[in-house]
Amino acid sequence: MQRAHGEKQVYITSLLTNVLREGPAAVATALIPDLDQFRGSFGAKHVIPLWRDVAATDANITTDVLQILAQNYGQSITTEDFFAYCYALLATPQYVKRFWDELTISSPRG
Repeated sequence: MQRAHGEKQVYITSLLTNVLREGPAAVATALIPDLDQFRGSFGAKHVIPLWRDVAATDANITTDVLQILAQNYGQSITTEDFFAYCYALLATPQYVKRFWDELTISSPRG
């Protein structure tokens, strides 16, 4: 993770293999997350970085996905747009409330 850390890097952390409790399903940070970042006692094991490289030129999403989204929505979708959308969705406590039953058996999905 440190070799991809740079000024433009952002991370989303979540519990992707544990059952969530009430509250947000994800937390974002520009700092390299430690093992207690998501929940305070454990939970930063699952870290999703925005970029795969320190120069912020290699996105952590395939361009095919962005192209499909752009075709479906009729507008350009950037890497940052997609990342922000996922975080906005997962960071709301309403997401966990609405999908509570599904989240007891599966991980968060954007």
